[in-house]
Amino acid sequence: MSTPHKRHTQTVTNPIDWMDASGLKKHRNQLEKQELHASLNHVRWWRILIIASCFSSLFCASIMAANTTSIQNAVQQAADTSNQNPAATPGRLLAETTLADWLNSPQTPVPGGYANLQWVTGGKATSITNPDQPGKPVDYWYQTYSFWDKTSKTTRQATLLLSRSNGTLTVVATPTLDPVETASANQPVGGTPMPANRAQLNASTALTNSVQQWAAAYVGASSDTLTALVGDPNPSMGFQAQNWGTMQTTTINWLATRNTRENGKTLNTTDPAQAVADVTIGFTPTGSSATASTSMLLLIANPMGGDPRVIDWQPDYCFNRLTPYSHAVNRQTLETTQNGGADGETQQP
Repeated sequence: MSTPHKRHTQTVTNPIDWMDASGLKKHRNQLEKQELHASLNHVRWWRILIIASCFSSLFCASIMAANTTSIQNAVQQAADTSNQNPAATPGRLLAETTLADWLNSPQTPVPGGYANLQWVTGGKATSITNPDQPGKPVDYWYQTYSFWDKTSKTTRQATLLLSRSNGTLTVVATPTLDPVETASANQPVGGTPMPANRAQLNASTALTNSVQQWAAAYVGASSDTLTALVGDPNPSMGFQAQNWGTMQTTTINWLATRNTRENGKTLNTTDPAQAVADVTIGFTPTGSSATASTSMLLLIANPMGGDPRVIDWQPDYCFNRLTPYSHAVNRQTLETTQNGGADGETQQP
């Protein structure tokens, strides 16, 4: 009987079993790389490119939108700044220098000194045709400043008008000493030096006397006198005297109709209801022996009659701000001056 043949068997050892820790880690990294390469072989790259392009487009669009919004905000902010703060308008530096020189000159209206000179408002007044150079307009700009009058212990305000022609800026006329009660006003100036569409008038003796009396009361200390001269039909309203000093001279530079010549109509120059006068007032400031001056525009009622009256006043050439009795205030709020106002102190009645 033969002996059965024994099959030779070989024991296969799992390589992982005999790998040390470093070998095992290396083996796992190799497997992961093989799986990654196998996965990449099945990737459809055109889909990835499309998705990437979409994300890129969205990202760029968001950046462009943000930039556009920033630009629009910057433009709007610049526009708002220009409208609210006309510091960039021509003539501000020239006007401030001119006003400071005037306030420091021997003809200053504030001989006791001033302080805190500050810009209040400014802007373009108007444009008119230069008669010497047709087609080349002359632009008019205004600048208004406030300052502290040490003599009367009052905040004052002055407006200067400037013209610009062919790029050259020029201060027009004498600074206007604005009424105290308009120190917070922020109204645009309009109008021009006596335009051609108004008819010039001759000042009668009655009108000249009326303007001189008004000027003396305006720069003086008696609000009661100024109120009586203006003659507001409302008895509860009055007008504040400015207490600058003593009037010396009043010159009517020109007198014209309030109405303008439109559509070829004929203006009433015989007995117009109202007229406009540009005047220069010379006065001796309180505490000084020198003469200061200011110019302004007046609205006069019944100018050719027997009782003409100044019923409004505004900075030089500001036609569109002239309104009858616009400076009227309640009489109980008027300031009156003690003993003629020698020291500039005021009290409430």
